[in-house]
Amino acid sequence: MPRYSRVMLCRLLILLFLVAAPLATATAEIVRLPDRLKPGGSAVAVEVVDGDTLVLDDGRQVRLVGLQAPKLPLGRPNFRPWPLADDSKAALERLALGRRLKLHYGGREMDRHRRVLAHLEDAETGRWIQGALLAQGMARV
Repeated sequence: MPRYSRVMLCRLLILLFLVAAPLATATAEIVRLPDRLKPGGSAVAVEVVDGDTLVLDDGRQVRLVGLQAPKLPLGRPNFRPWPLADDSKAALERLALGRRLKLHYGGREMDRHRRVLAHLEDAETGRWIQGALLAQGMARV
């Protein structure tokens, strides 16, 4: 291999390491809940509807406030799922399904569809669910 190719390869590997290392660290860290939110009790997540909506064991449907996940058809005719919609739903299932979640409110507490609008925190780990989805690239602000 010519000398300039080895130098270019080394530079490329260093660049990849510098870019990938912070990303790996960011997704491994527990993302904490924002300050100054009003507590709203806790419940267990029993069903995930899509990447930003879930159902609690007390029957409430929660829309994760502050983010937008890729959309699934959910019974809408001629609606094509957005790219990564299934992946986003699976990510929320891994983070929340079967776990006790604390609800926190930062504004309006219910939307026009009667879903609770809340920030969610894993009661055991303190992980902010919205922050974790954003860190994984499974939703956007």
